[in-house]
Amino acid sequence: MRVLIAGCGYVGLHLGARLVDDGHVVGGIRRPGSDPSPLRECGIEPFAADLTQRADLDAISPGWDAVVDCVAPAEGGEAAYRAVYFEGARNLVDRFRATPPRAFVFTSSTSVYPQDDGSDVDESSATDGASPTSRILL
Repeated sequence: MRVLIAGCGYVGLHLGARLVDDGHVVGGIRRPGSDPSPLRECGIEPFAADLTQRADLDAISPGWDAVVDCVAPAEGGEAAYRAVYFEGARNLVDRFRATPPRAFVFTSSTSVYPQDDGSDVDESSATDGASPTSRILL
């Protein structure tokens, strides 16, 4: 399987290394100017792209079986969250619309759930009271 990981940092790098170990072909997107050597060391093909800039994604070949969006903004705040999580995801979907992957996985955050009392939380848990950045993720 060919898997493209957008946001090949802390989580994405570990995922990519595991997928390579399991025999998959993996590409990893990092911000322009980021060091590609950790990806290469794991057998991941590095790509430099800013997901908030749709044109940056044109250099990435189509034909991926799966795209995993596990990005994180370089800074906090609503504008950064909207740019990376919302616009970035939209740009990824638009880039591969003509040759869609079989799976598109978006990782989010447990911060969308405001419960902090130790109670069990799952997909059906209330999200009322989530922070402004968490509402963007929702």
